[in-house]
Amino acid sequence: MSRDDEEHPGVDTAADPPSLPITPETYRLRRSIGFLLKGNAKLAMALAEDAFAGEGDLGFVHFMVLMLLREGVARTPGDLGALIGITSGAMTRLVDHLERKGLVARERSRRDRRSVGIGLTGSGAKAADALLPRLVGLWNGVLADFEPGEYRLLVLLLEKLFRALQASQKPGREVFPRSASI
Repeated sequence: MSRDDEEHPGVDTAADPPSLPITPETYRLRRSIGFLLKGNAKLAMALAEDAFAGEGDLGFVHFMVLMLLREGVARTPGDLGALIGITSGAMTRLVDHLERKGLVARERSRRDRRSVGIGLTGSGAKAADALLPRLVGLWNGVLADFEPGEYRLLVLLLEKLFRALQASQKPGREVFPRSASI
C-alpha cells in the first residue's frame, strides 16, 4: 500500500483519472470535478478562516469584501454577496461593520438613487494590504510541494473551467456576476 493510499482511503490514487468523455461506467465520485472542486473549496475556506481568526475583528469574509472592492470585481452589495456566497441580510451586516470601522463607504448611484454601491476607503485599502500576507502565506504553505509549472497549469485550467461554466449558464440564471469574469 502506498503512502497516498494510506492518506486517502477508498481513493485509487494510482489510477489515472478517466478520459473524456466521461461515461457512467468511468465516473467515480471521488475523482469527479464537482466533488473535487467542492471539497477543495471547503478545505480552503476553513484554512483561510483559521488564518484570519484571533487577530482583531476582521475575519476572512471581511478580507474577501475588501479585496473584491480593491480589485474592482464587485461594487454592489448584491454582487459582493453572490461572490462570497452569503445572504443579503448577512451582507448588510458585514458592510455595516466595515463602514463603522471606516473601511468602506456606501455610495448612492447618480443614475438610480435606489441603487447603492460600496466603495473602499483609503483605510480599507490599507487594511486589505495589511491582511494580504496572511492569505499569501497560507497558499504558499499549501502549494509548497507544487512545482512552478504545476501551479501555473492549475491556475490556467481552473480559469478555463470557470469560463466554460460561466458560458454554460442559462440566460437569466447567472449565479456568478459577470463583473467577476476572468
